[in-house]
Amino acid sequence: FFSASSPMAFMDHQETFLSSFFGFIGVTDMTFVRAEGVNTGPEQRQRALESALAEIALLKAEVSA
Repeated sequence: FFSASSPMAFMDHQETFLSSFFGFIGVTDMTFVRAEGVNTGPEQRQRALESALAEIALLKAEVSA
């Protein structure tokens, strides 16, 4: 996986594509939540999903406030 701090981060094209696509239709305020390492084992998958869901909950609380 290509985390933001990984030397291979330049290979991650998902955020770039989504930013370009949504920017083209006028969406400019975007936040990406990553669940990294979900294919490296069941324990890491669980940790990654829990971390991503916690980040989503924080973002939801910020928007709701």
